[in-house]
Amino acid sequence: MKRLHLVMDIRNLILPVGVIIFNLNAFFPGYLNPDSSGMLNDAVSLTSGSGWHSSFLTLLWSILYLALGNIDLIWVAQLIFFVISAYFISKYHFTKFRIVAFLGLTLWPSIWLGVMCSFLKEPWAVTFALCALIFCFNCIDRFCYRQAVFSVLFCAGCIAVRVDYLIVAFPILFGLMLITAFNSTKFKRFFRIALLIILFFSSLMINPSIHRFLGLGNPFPHPEICGMVWDIIGINKYLNNDCFILLEEKICISERQAQYDASDFPWKNQWFNSLTPDDFLRADSDTRINMGILYKRAGETYMIWLNAIMANPMAFLKHRYEIAKIFLGINGMPRSYLSQSAYPQQFPHFKELQKLRYEFNYSKLNHTLYSIWGSFQLIFKFWFYIALSSVAIIAICIIKRNTGQIKKAFIIYVMVLANTSLVIIIPSADFRYGIFIIVGTILLISMFFNELLAKIRTPKPELPIDANDLP
Repeated sequence: MKRLHLVMDIRNLILPVGVIIFNLNAFFPGYLNPDSSGMLNDAVSLTSGSGWHSSFLTLLWSILYLALGNIDLIWVAQLIFFVISAYFISKYHFTKFRIVAFLGLTLWPSIWLGVMCSFLKEPWAVTFALCALIFCFNCIDRFCYRQAVFSVLFCAGCIAVRVDYLIVAFPILFGLMLITAFNSTKFKRFFRIALLIILFFSSLMINPSIHRFLGLGNPFPHPEICGMVWDIIGINKYLNNDCFILLEEKICISERQAQYDASDFPWKNQWFNSLTPDDFLRADSDTRINMGILYKRAGETYMIWLNAIMANPMAFLKHRYEIAKIFLGINGMPRSYLSQSAYPQQFPHFKELQKLRYEFNYSKLNHTLYSIWGSFQLIFKFWFYIALSSVAIIAICIIKRNTGQIKKAFIIYVMVLANTSLVIIIPSADFRYGIFIIVGTILLISMFFNELLAKIRTPKPELPIDANDLP
């Protein structure tokens, strides 16, 4: 009997190990970009730290670097963590459709070619969110307060990696609060729910606490101001105010645009397509705004931003509407929807990090995947997944086989909508910001087919024989 269990355990490992080997062959050693290279520099040295990115993830990468001895193995750990979480959520919550659900999460091209192949925050945030969903779904199947606490702790990890994922993770907290309320006595209910809320929002203190504890230097003050400045410029653009004053600085959009176009900046984005505020905000651009004044006078900047929105709400909505159209794929494609080594090597920290990496050329499989799937732009458009997820949630409700599954589906669907709502605050129309939209859609479609197969295979109850029908 023990030998049989051992054989079954080995068989269960074949699929996830095969997926890990496939993705290693396709994407190892992972792609760098300016954000991740800066974080890796901080992780390797732990002597600086801008505060712009997650100190929690920087510390985690630093621990992995010390344990593994190479930055490329950090990407391998990222891959394994995601595959394991995808395996468990598929195995225990999509039992009739688990293999397809697992392969969808771990092999779907837009997930991997767009985000998972790179050193980024988003793969870790999504993986923490999947772990939180696993424990949340366990609570729906059979309530256990310990599982609810674990779910909220993984939510806290998700938010510590990407603070804007607080919106994405909140449906999990809300669902757990309802489940706890219905499964607790009147005396315990208040304290249990209060603890979940405290643990959830304590995630906002993780990064500043780590930053101060490790003495990583002065945190980069108020990074959200970059998005605010972008909004202010966008509002003035739609008001046809080419020149305006922002605190002591005069900003002329057309002049800065011309200077930026004439510069030899390593990679460029046109300001007027609303893709990114890099034209004005990057420290290594000659046309940048003097952000130091804005950070020091953050209170005044907040008020300028709020007043600009309140005085010109339609201009603000037009600005954000243009961003949303690009982000969702309605007008063009999201920025960087294919994560490759498209960033040139002019960045000094790229060369420094390259010394710590393996000398490795990407495989033929890598080039084949990009050449095949790179031309299928539909699978990189978020509106497509939002439409699919909406159809899937309606279909799950129509089947009505299991109320617990409907609860799970609604939590996922609200998370998809919450991720979509980030178009209101995202600092650029990058593809990576919406990766949970794709992950959530795959989960919902898998849940639909799981419920459909379960309903088809469930034998119909035999009707009792009426005595009057007997001969």
